[in-house]
Amino acid sequence: MGLCRGCWSGLLAVLLSWACAQAWADNAVKLPQGGAVISDQPLASRMAAEVLHRGGNAVDAAVQASLVQAVLAPHKSGLGGGALGLVRLSSGQVLVFDGRETAPALAGPAMYFRGGQLQAALSERGALSVATPGFLAALYEMHKRGGRWRWVDVVKPVADLARQGVSLSPGLAAVAHQAPGPWQGLEPGAVLVQTELADTLLSIAEKGPGAFYRGDFAKALEHLMLEQEGIVSSRDLERYKGQVRRPSESQFQGYVLQGAGLPATGSFRSQQILALLDAFPWAKLQAAEPWHLAAEASRLALNDRPYWLGDSDQVKVPTGFLDPLTTRQMASLINRKKRLAPGDLGQDFSQEPLPAQASTLVSDDDGNWVVLVASLNGVFGSGLTVPGTGVVLNNAMAAFSVNPLITPQGSQANNIAPGKRPLWSTTLWLASKLGKPQLALASQGGMRGASEAAQVAAWHLAQGQELAKAGANLRVFAPSAQQPLGLIGPWPSSLQDDLAARGQTVQPLPPRPHLRVMSRVSGDLALWYE
Repeated sequence: MGLCRGCWSGLLAVLLSWACAQAWADNAVKLPQGGAVISDQPLASRMAAEVLHRGGNAVDAAVQASLVQAVLAPHKSGLGGGALGLVRLSSGQVLVFDGRETAPALAGPAMYFRGGQLQAALSERGALSVATPGFLAALYEMHKRGGRWRWVDVVKPVADLARQGVSLSPGLAAVAHQAPGPWQGLEPGAVLVQTELADTLLSIAEKGPGAFYRGDFAKALEHLMLEQEGIVSSRDLERYKGQVRRPSESQFQGYVLQGAGLPATGSFRSQQILALLDAFPWAKLQAAEPWHLAAEASRLALNDRPYWLGDSDQVKVPTGFLDPLTTRQMASLINRKKRLAPGDLGQDFSQEPLPAQASTLVSDDDGNWVVLVASLNGVFGSGLTVPGTGVVLNNAMAAFSVNPLITPQGSQANNIAPGKRPLWSTTLWLASKLGKPQLALASQGGMRGASEAAQVAAWHLAQGQELAKAGANLRVFAPSAQQPLGLIGPWPSSLQDDLAARGQTVQPLPPRPHLRVMSRVSGDLALWYE
């Protein structure tokens, strides 16, 4: 089932005029029949809602919304990047679609050394920072397994959108100088037309992912790599395989949490924080004790990330991190009245760069729930665009531990190897109770986002706070065992004094909007976007 192609041009004109009239708001849309959409871009949310309204399901809508966001915000995500999807199908099956970029076949742990010296900048910008893109492979496989509409009917409207033009956002205008493209020299609100990207999307709509991973696009990318001394080849593209996995599972206050698992370290650690917090009597916590416990759980969860975590297809990752017995033993280290003594382990996340990322959450009245994140890793990724295609390439190689000589604790779990996926500090998971989906969450706030997401979930799921109240509640972030505890929000002096009495040294932290949540915990569907 799909939407007639002739209907889309008129619909797009209406949607575009609607979007231009909005003040970059309305990212969350709730439909009368029960479905809902949250994305980073109002037009993407509106088009996804139209997909649901016209008979498509949550998978169709999420795939289209993610592609639309790539047109509206090409500095954050797109065909040249990666994607992770967490899908709860109407059958009750939950699957993870892993389209994280992979290291090229010629990549190796010493590739950024010159004359014995590490040149880390080579991993952050330019041709050597590019990993093999997986965005399209993940979206296609997700749609193949769960979509209702034909692939062409999901993708072609996005090609039409790129060709007709969209209103340039202030966010894109602010960074437009960082990469060549039709966005350069335009003011916010100007019409951005991406004809080359439209042609690429149309080819993908009609021919499927083979139009990207083989053929003319693959040749154009390989030619660019040869010119720029990069190492991604057409063979790397042809060999790329998105992975379909089982979710990582944990428990919290009677809810089953299912996350994207590795390489999504934010998901993994957010689940671990909640598993640690599950050991405490939330109904009896007083004063600043909930935040103290959240800080201590966060320190424990983040403590050994640099040592153990990597691509689970290539390295042996301990299986006990989310095991109830293991988490209970770890939770016993937490003192409700006193902070843990600073240890020698751990990594300082206080200066962690934020990934350039786009998030989409969709549910429908059939019981399909989708959480989908996509990224180029950094703003405009590598800074390179494949000529004639409109495709901006990622810089995901920077997410590896690029210096094997000084990797924390000497671990090689996230070191570079051919075909390996780098870690990704993104958070996405679902919560269910008695087999029914209750909450979907995505954060693009790095490891700080993982910690804050766990706190919002705790206030909502364990303390029964309405979603809006839980989202607006005070938060903390412990960037490392040695750093002071960051306080986010207007903290009263009484609670600060209580934390100090528990041995916490504190400092204010500015808010960092990053969280998107969809919840049925209180009965009616509630949405939270910041």
